[in-house]
Amino acid sequence: MSKVTHLSVGEGGARGRQIHLRDVTGDADAPLGTVGQELRGARISRGEDLVSISRILKIRREHLEALEEDNLSALPGRTYAVGFIRAYAEYLGLNPTRTVDRFKTEIAGRDEISPNAGFKEDEEEPGLSWGWIVIALIVLAVLGYGAYDLFIAAGSQSSPSVAAVPSQMIEKAPKPKPHRLAAIPVKPAAPMPAPPTAPATAPSHTAVQPGPGGQLFGKWNLKPRIVLQITQPSRILVQDENGKIYINRILHPGDIYQVANRNGLALTAEHRNAVTVNIDGNPAGPLGSSPDAIAALSLDFDKVAAAHHIGVAPPPLKPSAQP
Repeated sequence: MSKVTHLSVGEGGARGRQIHLRDVTGDADAPLGTVGQELRGARISRGEDLVSISRILKIRREHLEALEEDNLSALPGRTYAVGFIRAYAEYLGLNPTRTVDRFKTEIAGRDEISPNAGFKEDEEEPGLSWGWIVIALIVLAVLGYGAYDLFIAAGSQSSPSVAAVPSQMIEKAPKPKPHRLAAIPVKPAAPMPAPPTAPATAPSHTAVQPGPGGQLFGKWNLKPRIVLQITQPSRILVQDENGKIYINRILHPGDIYQVANRNGLALTAEHRNAVTVNIDGNPAGPLGSSPDAIAALSLDFDKVAAAHHIGVAPPPLKPSAQP
């Protein structure tokens, strides 16, 4: 049986019209308060926080707060606000259709929702989006190319590049032959008799000039006491006891070679009669009359002077036989 309550409405104690309010059984389940209060109560009863719900629904946390606080001015627009209400109510287990209808009734005639509230439908957690990642990759590529270009420029300044030789030219080009000293048949030199010791003449250091069309070799050997003059083409090799080569080439008539003033040098010549010796600027004659080769002939001044009888007293005359 329904409970009836009688209320009197009037002024000055006058009895006026009575209003009968009946408590219907179905009215006990009707939600109390605004839609925002209902959403907030449902969330708190479930023990959830706005940050987690924002991450799941992809709705900004401040928009969810605006819904719970009925702050329509913080929402991006009516259409988006209705979508937020529907998604939020469905997530909290409320009837989304009824909740949306209540929300539309509450905001009817109100113009508090701002169209520029900074709505972003699919906002994710703070971090690098794909757009930023693509931009970062482009920047890295540009920096890498710049570093490579600088490296190539530095390399081109330090060592200029040389074009590669075509393979066909390499195949057709003749291989260089090693330059070797022509083999010279060597005959053992006859031992020279040791002459008696005699005072040598004082060095005059008279300069020996090349012959017509000849060249001067060994010009760095200043004030030489021994000079070799060439009278016919012949290969000349002068080296020391350690194998260091001072000259190794074919000399032609008129060419001269100034021998360094030091001991330990030896001469190898292709033709013995092609080399004439000058000692202290004075011609001392050829090394021999035969065209045979000569090998490892000592160029020590004392030995050369003794071999050409420089500073040696002439032998005594033999007494003539009696008739």
